[in-house]
Amino acid sequence: MNTNYSNSSNYSSNNSCDHLDSSTIVRRVTHLLIKGKGWLKIFGILLLISGVGAVLESFVFFSESSNGTTISGTEIILGILLLKAYSAIIRTEKTESIEDIRDTFRSIGIYFVINGISLLLFCGLILLGSLAIVSLLLLQ
Repeated sequence: MNTNYSNSSNYSSNNSCDHLDSSTIVRRVTHLLIKGKGWLKIFGILLLISGVGAVLESFVFFSESSNGTTISGTEIILGILLLKAYSAIIRTEKTESIEDIRDTFRSIGIYFVINGISLLLFCGLILLGSLAIVSLLLLQ
């Protein structure tokens, strides 16, 4: 087994897309994106509804905690990113432009970064809360 990655001939001989031109690659990627565009739209709309509902709830009940507003603001931003990716897919479907594909993947990438950071923060808060509860129980 050859593990020398510096030799570019090994990569190009194993690459199945060498014979394809850029328009064919764009069409194939566009086709894959179009298959999932409905789920992007649905999930984006659900995130927007959830975020707006949480913001309205915090204003109606005059919640003095900013945690709910922060989480709902994150949901709104994530929903907007997914809807932005959806509209870039629609543009890609019409124009088959590489820039629109980049816009799609940029929006989806930012979505996953924000979602990942939020998840890590949430897990950290759960861990801190668990440690606080355990320490309180041990002190009694």
